[in-house]
Amino acid sequence: MERFIDHCCEKCEHTKDNPCAQFVECRLSGPLCHESQSCAEKRKAIIEKYSHSEGFQQH
Repeated sequence: MERFIDHCCEKCEHTKDNPCAQFVECRLSGPLCHESQSCAEKRKAIIEKYSHSEGFQQH
């Protein structure tokens, strides 16, 4: 997983045909569709990597 929109693992339920209703929240504080410390750590790493960029805004 390299991008904010990438699945964290095969358990991620977000697809074009079945979009996650909580996509942004899941990407910022998830995963929400399954329990996984590993996936949560991967998400946190991506947020930390890009939060220093001028184009990233956290609300």
